[in-house]
Amino acid sequence: MSAEGPLLCVITVTYNSAGEIGGLLRSLPDAAFGLPLQVLIVDNGSTDDTRAAVAALHGTPGLDRLTFLDSGGNLGYAGGVNVGLTHVDPTASAIAILNPDLVARPGSLRALADALVDGVGLAAPRIVGPDGHLFHSLRKDADLLGTLGEALFGGKWASRPVAWGDTLRAASDYETPRDVDWVSGAALAVSRECWERVGRWDESYFLYSEETEYARRVRQAGFRVRFVPAAEVVHVGGASGSSPAQVALEAVNRVRDFETHHTPGGALAFRGILIAQHTARAFKPGSRAALRALLDRSSWGSLPHATRPAPIDDSPLTGAIIIPAHNEAGVIGRLLDGLAADGGLPGMDVVVACNGCTDGTEEVAARHRPGLDVRVLDLPVASKQAAMNAAEEQGLAFPRLYLDADVEVSPAAVRAVVRALESGRVLAARPPLEYATAEASGLVRAFYRARSRTPSLVSALWGAGFFAVSEAGRARWDRFPTDEADDLFVETMFAGHEKAIVAADPVRVHVPRTTRALVRTLKRVYRREDADATPRPGERSASGSTLVELLRSNAPSPFAIADALAYIAIVIAARVARRLDDRAGSTARWERDDTSR
Repeated sequence: MSAEGPLLCVITVTYNSAGEIGGLLRSLPDAAFGLPLQVLIVDNGSTDDTRAAVAALHGTPGLDRLTFLDSGGNLGYAGGVNVGLTHVDPTASAIAILNPDLVARPGSLRALADALVDGVGLAAPRIVGPDGHLFHSLRKDADLLGTLGEALFGGKWASRPVAWGDTLRAASDYETPRDVDWVSGAALAVSRECWERVGRWDESYFLYSEETEYARRVRQAGFRVRFVPAAEVVHVGGASGSSPAQVALEAVNRVRDFETHHTPGGALAFRGILIAQHTARAFKPGSRAALRALLDRSSWGSLPHATRPAPIDDSPLTGAIIIPAHNEAGVIGRLLDGLAADGGLPGMDVVVACNGCTDGTEEVAARHRPGLDVRVLDLPVASKQAAMNAAEEQGLAFPRLYLDADVEVSPAAVRAVVRALESGRVLAARPPLEYATAEASGLVRAFYRARSRTPSLVSALWGAGFFAVSEAGRARWDRFPTDEADDLFVETMFAGHEKAIVAADPVRVHVPRTTRALVRTLKRVYRREDADATPRPGERSASGSTLVELLRSNAPSPFAIADALAYIAIVIAARVARRLDDRAGSTARWERDDTSR
């Protein structure tokens, strides 16, 4: 069959899957029913013949774009999916994520791809066993009553009310298309628009609950999760097996996911139900392991988790770090000392662009630090963007990393971001972030709690005090404009698939300590929105869809709703302050936070 239509990318994460992967791969061309395929096999450190089994199918008709990728360790399911996402062809219209122990029925992938219309961001097939037995793969969001029902009855009372469970068990539920809360992660398809909006999978869930968390973000972003019974896959089973430690991990990850979206009291009750459930089943090794983990939170770190070999990456780095600094004597040393730790960053140019400083920032920055080559510019005018432009006139190498002087970053994080940009798979990147809120006021802490729950904000480049671009990415614009925030400006230069949050040590962001200081710093975010300009790639309105997403993300908990309302109030205050500045004729200036310095 000749391939016609939009490209479909298939991602499969393998771990000792030599016995199953061949069946899946051979089924894909007919399952795509004429759609051209890109197939990415991401291997999580298999010790069997998985690589050879994949290699044996190179040249198979319909699999001419079959690629085997070594993840570099055992990154878990979400980590493996994310590796695959960085290799998706830019022309692919959809991504199918399939377990290796499946066989896709003819036309099934085509049916899933065709279902990704009219707001459907995630589509899932009907899953059956080799004997035709139906797998109950459709789920609703966990709540206390449903969790109690599952603990008491499991699959024994299939006809019980839907409220008394979190799994749809009626045969009629699997006969017609329907929207659901979430589905088994064994087989699903994601539209490109949804992937670009929602971003990467959460790698903190090594196994289990990663699909729950991802589907929730899909819905929070305004997309639908759709069951497509016309698409059917066969689960032949047993690719990775199960163990007591994995049973414990599943229970713990369910607790972690529930805690994220419910009140502390509700989360405690949820955990108590699981403890009771596994106590009643303590004759099983898996339940005994789960019970020990649920009772001892300190043991969670010893459960199965992502592992990477630790090769010493001492190959030379190429690139530049630009740090604009205006009266940063109290914090610039902390940043530079951190960058110089563990041998520093040989090969990287570090330019501290001091601008309008009167507190001795230049002297602190110029202090010798082994492993760090720092060049200090002394500029007379206090302007962050002008300082960045002046630094770039020094003929610096690429990639270029732009750091605020008051953040904390490790050399390992810098190295990871540089390597990600050198790969050419993305044009802009940063590490994950964590907010230092211990010394902030209650309203400020509420603001950042709400922000942390909102997927598009957590996955954005802006707001982290750290963004980086490749040479091709930097070619998107000429000079940094002096009348808008640098990070928000750069954010709008790139579509979602051109950006990445790199798995690395987080950048630590010291937030404003007072509400007044937070409002002052947020005013710069809205310069771009208030301007009459043509939208750029990836641009979204913070006053529209982002606020809707914020409310959806915080809706499950009244405490979270309170955080969201605090966020909205602070945003409104910043917008009003910004417009009052405009009416007063205030000139653009560096609206920064001094309370955390």
